[in-house]
Amino acid sequence: LRKNQSQLIQWLCDHQVDFDLGDELLLRDFGQADYARLKVGEGRYSIVVLPLGMENWCESTFTLIERYLDLGGIVVALGSVPQFISGRPDTRPSQLAARYPETWRRVETLDALQLELDQLAPPLILTEEGQHLPALVGHHARELEDGSVLHFLTNSGHLPIQANVRLASRSLQTLDSFSGQISNV
Repeated sequence: LRKNQSQLIQWLCDHQVDFDLGDELLLRDFGQADYARLKVGEGRYSIVVLPLGMENWCESTFTLIERYLDLGGIVVALGSVPQFISGRPDTRPSQLAARYPETWRRVETLDALQLELDQLAPPLILTEEGQHLPALVGHHARELEDGSVLHFLTNSGHLPIQANVRLASRSLQTLDSFSGQISNV
């Protein structure tokens, strides 16, 4: 599971998918299903991605995911459905997946995951040609209370990257991280 999760995290970053990791103990203590969203603290999530090799859930995770699906939430599972709850063989996760064939989606590869995520939650930013940003370009978006959205783009590689991008906005500003200068585009 650790190797699969690390691979998934790197892949999500390389493909500019905005995500947070879910810890089962935090989900137990702070998670709740809220309409078609999984709510954890101030965060709200419309899609839950299960990594390849996730074979076991805590009882509380099963209960939360069941409620989330009951309210219209979406699960995308890489590989098979968890086969255990609290370390014991259990068919309830398989039954849950079968009960929600439209919102429990199973994919076998990261490429298939990309297609599924693009359909469910189209990327906020694409290249001018409609493609995803290059792998070494990181993108992080946050919506503020006033409705404005901050997009942070970073190049984690050693060579300069130039890309023309498309994103929905009324105005655009750039921040020079060296000088702190903000300018309109």
